[in-house]
Amino acid sequence: MSTNTIIAIAVVSTLGLGIIIHSWLHKIIKFKMDESSIIQHFRENTPSGSVTLETLAKSAGLPEKRTLEVCQKSTQLSSETNGLWKLNG
Repeated sequence: MSTNTIIAIAVVSTLGLGIIIHSWLHKIIKFKMDESSIIQHFRENTPSGSVTLETLAKSAGLPEKRTLEVCQKSTQLSSETNGLWKLNG
């Protein structure tokens, strides 16, 4: 292979890896920011109570679908049997 081919393969591989890492970090950071918005609601408004998903979504400024995804993945939030969410600890 020529030097130009090797350089082209290296550049394309590096760019591809950079894009993958960027999207992975974006996903993690977005989740943590959304989770923080939801947790902030509990700390400011209902420190010891439970809240509906709709209330959390409005307070955090997120769509209900995204709020549900974040709540389900979060280790700091838990669901109660009647569909309410609460802050752990």
